[in-house]
Amino acid sequence: MKPEKESVDYPEVNNRIKQLRRALNLNQKEFGELLDMDQANYSRIETKVYNVNWGVVTKLVYSLNVNPMWLFFAEGEMIRRAQKEAGPSIIGSSQVGDYMVINLKVPVPAK
Repeated sequence: MKPEKESVDYPEVNNRIKQLRRALNLNQKEFGELLDMDQANYSRIETKVYNVNWGVVTKLVYSLNVNPMWLFFAEGEMIRRAQKEAGPSIIGSSQVGDYMVINLKVPVPAK
């Protein structure tokens, strides 16, 4: 996975992602797999060779329930508390031209 054109030019996000990985007690390979990337590309995020792209941010927020306020501003809890009903989760993504296409699984409320 190569970095997308649209990236988060904010170095502290890279640091917080590394902090998150360590808090989850995962190695770079395991954490990279959660983000659909290999260990080498994930390592480039931690070492700030790559900026984090919005696809990675989306996966962190929706799939891993990371608090975006913590991710960008170090405010609040690292992981958002579970809600009664699950929200959307990312089940895949791809790049089509200049666009990032995110496939979401959205739960249907019970009647």
